[in-house]
Amino acid sequence: MLLIGAFALVGCAATDADAERPDPASSDAPAPAADDTSPTACVTGQWSADVDDLADQLGSALADTGMTVITTRAVGIQTVNFGEDGDFHFDNDLVVAVDVQISDGPTMTVAQSHRGATTASWGWDAAADRPAMLFDDYDDSGYTVENSVSIGGVSSTTPIEIPRSSTPRAGSS
Repeated sequence: MLLIGAFALVGCAATDADAERPDPASSDAPAPAADDTSPTACVTGQWSADVDDLADQLGSALADTGMTVITTRAVGIQTVNFGEDGDFHFDNDLVVAVDVQISDGPTMTVAQSHRGATTASWGWDAAADRPAMLFDDYDDSGYTVENSVSIGGVSSTTPIEIPRSSTPRAGSS
């Protein structure tokens, strides 16, 4: 669920009235009113991930571990919607694939598919010294992740269990 944080933080770091406003063209989110500098005005709306950039970041992370990454690619969409009323939706129909050269051997293709949606309610942590989101009523029952690995024409596909968060949520203590 790391992507949720990435969506939420893009363009929303500034909170004072003199701070530069995020470029409304960088997301599908409606532009906040010029005089509304609240964190809520900054994050509400629908945000779309740059899935090609996500694939490139995954390839870079694998290359940093010493793997020889040949290509990365992504097909599909990943969007998050923060409603002013506290509704949250994270929608996925995405496949990210990375081709890796295994030493002097064959090429390995690793693909990960993300399908379905997660929902929750969201709000601001009033006790925090700066804007911090809390989520409650989290439901990922409609969200699946599956890994596929192919080497030399032999493939294996494995579902991935979605980890349960230990992050504090609204209404919890």
